[in-house]
Amino acid sequence: MLRRFLIHNRRGLRLHQPQPFAQPSSSSSSSSIPSCFSPFLSRGFAVSAPKDDKELAEILQTANEKDLLVIDWTATWCGPCRQIAPLYEELSEKYIEVKFLKCDVDVLRNSAGQAGISAVPSFHFVKGGAKVDEVTGADINKITELVEKHK
Repeated sequence: MLRRFLIHNRRGLRLHQPQPFAQPSSSSSSSSIPSCFSPFLSRGFAVSAPKDDKELAEILQTANEKDLLVIDWTATWCGPCRQIAPLYEELSEKYIEVKFLKCDVDVLRNSAGQAGISAVPSFHFVKGGAKVDEVTGADINKITELVEKHK
């Protein structure tokens, strides 16, 4: 729905109704996308956020034995979680061979309970289906060190 609003200019007030953006034609090909975006398109999102406990369980089960998963146990109300989020995103873009997850403890209550989460942010490092390391707190240097160690 388009909103109408009044614009004040030198001549006074006038009614303005914005026009919708032009829809791209169906004939446009992927070649119209700049090449600088190709690494992002091939990888998808750098940090995945499972919607429910079942989806997280599927991700953990389908992970390769050699793959490293880093799980950020977070909460929307947590200040340190919000502070470290952009740094965690940067880390995920730097280490593209590592799978980064962001799990909200309020949404994934059962999984958080099974993982023994008692504080947020907590970061679990999972390899071969088993937790190999853990960081509690927003210490990006320690997280980076452990990614380097286990990748």
